Amino acid sequence: MKVQATSGGRYEHALALEDGDHRSVVLPRLQALISDAHEDARARLRRLVGGSLDPLGEPNKKDPADGYPQRLHIQTLKGYFGEVLAGVVAENLHPFGMKDWEVPAYLFRFHLVDFQQLDMMDQTHVDAGIRPGRTGDDCLAFRRDADGNIVAALFCEGKCTPDHNAGMIADAHEKSSLGNLLPVDLLQLIEILEDSTDAAAARWVDALRSLYFQGPNPGPGYERFDQVTYICGRGPVKNGRKNWIPSAKPHDKYTANRRLHVAEIHLNDVEKLIKTVYGVA
Repeated sequence: MKVQATSGGRYEHALALEDGDHRSVVLPRLQALISDAHEDARARLRRLVGGSLDPLGEPNKKDPADGYPQRLHIQTLKGYFGEVLAGVVAENLHPFGMKDWEVPAYLFRFHLVDFQQLDMMDQTHVDAGIRPGRTGDDCLAFRRDADGNIVAALFCEGKCTPDHNAGMIADAHEKSSLGNLLPVDLLQLIEILEDSTDAAAARWVDALRSLYFQGPNPGPGYERFDQVTYICGRGPVKNGRKNWIPSAKPHDKYTANRRLHVAEIHLNDVEKLIKTVYGVA
């Protein structure tokens, strides 16, 4: 992946172009990242089933996470892929030169309509259809100080299309312009982390609760940052343009007065890549 970045005060734009010759090298790591991002949702489904219902103590034969998420519609998987890559960008492209952004968890367990659809598919054997996406934040990254207090939140919008979609770009920038300083999914993150066996999860829970109780104006030591990650399968071909999103100034639909980081990622054969990393037959 070749990355070109432009930086100017409160706005940054990074353009990443895939080197197709190296896809096979990147794939195993990408598949692992995708699987890890969805593991919480799978584990939650299995916990809900609980122990065996068989009086003889035989284990449950039905796995409620079977086929999740690869059986879902490709449009749903594109959305998932965009959310995961938004987190990858936050932790690896270091928005505004800050190398300590962390994504504590992904919010996939709250995509309720997708789990309902999987159950319906099991019962009726219908094919997966397109369902509305989850409301709230796509992905969230945070910075913590030496005492573990959250000092910055990065609101990450992720969009993914196999071609190019100007409407997606506009929508991402509009949503990123909303006025709330605290994420609306803080309590959802806390719920996920309370179920985690990771040793660091408890510290994240404390930090997120502290931020939640500070209220809508957390104070002078805290800052909201915004990020738009746009993944597409086709780049511009006219007038020597290299990117769809402006590199020198924010998109017209971004109206907030905050620091904005944009990552524009051009990939080859996006749908094939997504099917491969999700293990779609």
